[in-house]
Amino acid sequence: MATTMQNWYAVYVKSRHEFVTRGELVRKDVETFLPVVTKVRQWKDRRKSIDFPLFPGYLFVHIEPRSDEFLSVLKVRGAISLLALNPGVPTPVPAEEISSLRLLVEKGEEIDVYPHLRKGRGYG
Repeated sequence: MATTMQNWYAVYVKSRHEFVTRGELVRKDVETFLPVVTKVRQWKDRRKSIDFPLFPGYLFVHIEPRSDEFLSVLKVRGAISLLALNPGVPTPVPAEEISSLRLLVEKGEEIDVYPHLRKGRGYG
Protein backbone atom coordinates (compact mmCIF):
# COMPACT_ATOMS: atom_id res chain seq x y z
CA MET A 1 0.00 0.00 0.00
CA ALA A 2 1.52 3.30 -1.11
CA THR A 3 1.48 6.18 1.33
CA THR A 4 0.75 9.64 0.12
CA MET A 5 3.15 12.35 1.13
CA GLN A 6 1.57 15.64 2.10
CA ASN A 7 3.34 18.90 2.82
CA TRP A 8 2.28 22.16 4.39
CA TYR A 9 2.17 25.17 2.09
CA ALA A 10 1.52 28.83 2.80
CA VAL A 11 -1.34 30.35 0.81
CA TYR A 12 -1.42 34.08 0.15
CA VAL A 13 -5.02 35.32 0.23
CA LYS A 14 -6.86 38.55 -0.53
CA SER A 15 -6.91 41.15 2.21
CA ARG A 16 -9.28 40.14 5.03
CA HIS A 17 -10.22 36.86 3.33
CA GLU A 18 -8.33 34.49 5.64
CA PHE A 19 -11.45 33.10 7.34
CA VAL A 20 -13.51 32.98 4.11
CA THR A 21 -10.78 31.10 2.25
CA ARG A 22 -10.26 28.70 5.15
CA GLY A 23 -13.99 27.95 5.20
CA GLU A 24 -14.02 27.23 1.47
CA LEU A 25 -11.00 24.92 1.79
CA VAL A 26 -12.54 23.06 4.74
CA ARG A 27 -15.68 22.49 2.65
CA LYS A 28 -13.42 20.89 0.03
CA ASP A 29 -11.93 18.63 2.76
CA VAL A 30 -8.54 20.32 2.63
CA GLU A 31 -6.70 20.35 5.96
CA THR A 32 -5.96 23.94 6.88
CA PHE A 33 -4.27 25.85 9.66
CA LEU A 34 -5.00 29.51 10.29
CA PRO A 35 -3.11 30.68 13.39
CA VAL A 36 -5.16 33.33 15.16
CA VAL A 37 -4.70 35.60 18.15
CA THR A 38 -7.56 36.98 20.19
CA LYS A 39 -7.54 40.70 20.86
CA VAL A 40 -9.99 42.80 22.83
CA ARG A 41 -11.48 45.69 20.88
CA GLN A 42 -13.13 48.65 22.59
CA TRP A 43 -16.07 50.58 21.22
CA LYS A 44 -17.94 53.39 22.94
CA ASP A 45 -20.61 51.03 24.24
CA ARG A 46 -18.86 47.66 24.56
CA ARG A 47 -15.72 45.54 24.55
CA LYS A 48 -15.43 42.42 22.45
CA SER A 49 -12.81 39.69 21.95
CA ILE A 50 -12.07 39.20 18.26
CA ASP A 51 -9.89 36.64 16.50
CA PHE A 52 -7.28 38.06 14.14
CA PRO A 53 -4.94 36.11 11.85
CA LEU A 54 -1.44 35.92 13.31
CA PHE A 55 -0.09 36.41 9.78
CA PRO A 56 -2.56 38.68 7.97
CA GLY A 57 -3.01 37.58 4.37
CA TYR A 58 -1.80 34.01 4.89
CA LEU A 59 -3.00 30.58 5.92
CA PHE A 60 -1.56 27.09 5.60
CA VAL A 61 -2.81 24.01 3.73
CA HIS A 62 -1.73 20.37 4.05
CA ILE A 63 -1.80 18.84 0.57
CA GLU A 64 0.11 16.53 -1.74
CA PRO A 65 2.80 18.22 -3.87
CA ARG A 66 0.89 17.79 -7.14
CA SER A 67 -0.15 20.43 -9.64
CA ASP A 68 -3.82 19.38 -9.48
CA GLU A 69 -3.78 19.84 -5.69
CA PHE A 70 -2.16 23.27 -6.03
CA LEU A 71 -4.73 24.28 -8.64
CA SER A 72 -7.60 23.06 -6.46
CA VAL A 73 -6.42 25.34 -3.63
CA LEU A 74 -5.92 28.31 -5.94
CA LYS A 75 -9.46 28.00 -7.33
CA VAL A 76 -10.92 28.72 -3.90
CA ARG A 77 -12.45 32.14 -3.29
CA GLY A 78 -9.86 34.51 -1.86
CA ALA A 79 -6.76 32.45 -2.67
CA ILE A 80 -4.15 34.33 -4.69
CA SER A 81 -1.01 32.19 -4.74
CA LEU A 82 1.08 29.60 -2.98
CA LEU A 83 4.34 30.94 -1.58
CA ALA A 84 7.33 29.87 -3.66
CA LEU A 85 11.04 30.55 -3.49
CA ASN A 86 11.27 29.56 -7.16
CA PRO A 87 8.46 30.87 -9.39
CA GLY A 88 5.90 28.19 -10.18
CA VAL A 89 7.19 25.72 -7.58
CA PRO A 90 5.42 26.13 -4.22
CA THR A 91 7.82 25.84 -1.29
CA PRO A 92 6.79 23.47 1.52
CA VAL A 93 6.70 24.77 5.08
CA PRO A 94 8.46 22.33 7.44
CA ALA A 95 5.97 20.35 9.55
CA GLU A 96 8.00 21.26 12.65
CA GLU A 97 7.26 24.94 12.00
CA ILE A 98 3.53 24.26 11.83
CA SER A 99 3.72 22.18 15.03
CA SER A 100 5.60 24.98 16.80
CA LEU A 101 3.04 27.54 15.64
CA ARG A 102 0.19 25.34 16.87
CA LEU A 103 1.80 25.05 20.31
CA LEU A 104 2.43 28.78 20.48
CA VAL A 105 -1.16 29.65 19.55
CA GLU A 106 -2.65 27.00 21.87
CA LYS A 107 -0.79 28.50 24.86
CA GLY A 108 -3.11 31.48 24.56
CA GLU A 109 -0.44 33.98 25.56
CA GLU A 110 -0.05 37.30 23.79
CA ILE A 111 2.06 36.90 20.67
CA ASP A 112 3.94 39.77 19.09
CA VAL A 113 5.17 38.92 15.61
CA TYR A 114 7.06 42.22 15.40
CA PRO A 115 8.43 42.78 18.92
CA HIS A 116 11.01 45.35 17.75
CA LEU A 117 8.39 47.71 16.29
CA ARG A 118 6.94 50.36 18.60
CA LYS A 119 4.01 52.63 17.90
CA GLY A 120 5.17 56.13 16.98
CA ARG A 121 8.79 55.17 16.36
CA GLY A 122 10.32 55.45 12.90
CA TYR A 123 12.83 53.17 11.29
CA GLY A 124 16.48 53.97 11.59
